[in-house]
Amino acid sequence: MKFKKTNHNAIKPLFCLILIILFCTNSALAWDGHRKGFILGVGIGPTHTSQEMKTETTDLSSEVTSYEYDESGVGLQYSLKIGYAPTEQIQIYALGKDIMFDKAYYTQIYGLTGLGFSYYFNKLPPSIYLTADVAFPIWNSSWFPPDFSDEETKSRIALNGGIGNEFARHWSVEFNLTWANLAREYYPDMEHEAQSDIDYFSFGLTINALGY
Repeated sequence: MKFKKTNHNAIKPLFCLILIILFCTNSALAWDGHRKGFILGVGIGPTHTSQEMKTETTDLSSEVTSYEYDESGVGLQYSLKIGYAPTEQIQIYALGKDIMFDKAYYTQIYGLTGLGFSYYFNKLPPSIYLTADVAFPIWNSSWFPPDFSDEETKSRIALNGGIGNEFARHWSVEFNLTWANLAREYYPDMEHEAQSDIDYFSFGLTINALGY
């Protein structure tokens, strides 16, 4: 089966928007300068992703074939969070995050949508902080080869956590880990049905801008 190379032009406007927001001036991000209250943040950085897939295919005679394979690659992660901080040290937010990495013939991307929590050890920067997120993993099928267009993706669960350093007001560097599990049902050809169980594990470093 031959895969077509994915067109990367579709996400260039999104990357440009993230970069513009991320590298805008502190004055544009600063509302009242206190973490307590409404928060809006973006982050971007490199990531390494490993994928473990277990697949069973069933042919017309109901014969089942099982196989496993692992892949890994270096890519990019970017995220958006919006929420509210009840105190100077606690933040609760909705999170959207995409993680992408290059495979042999195309680029694969999966996303997370969920809720998160951050705790800052100091009321004022600089401060070390911790994050913990629970989310639903999402597969963006437009990033997959056309052969997989007739597929059903079942989101299960994703966990994301990190430790960061807010080295200046509104700016931080964060190391994060992400694990996600999904299930897929698809038809690789006219004579087979396939079911896959997929685990992703990613780790990366992001630079983040947080308005508050």
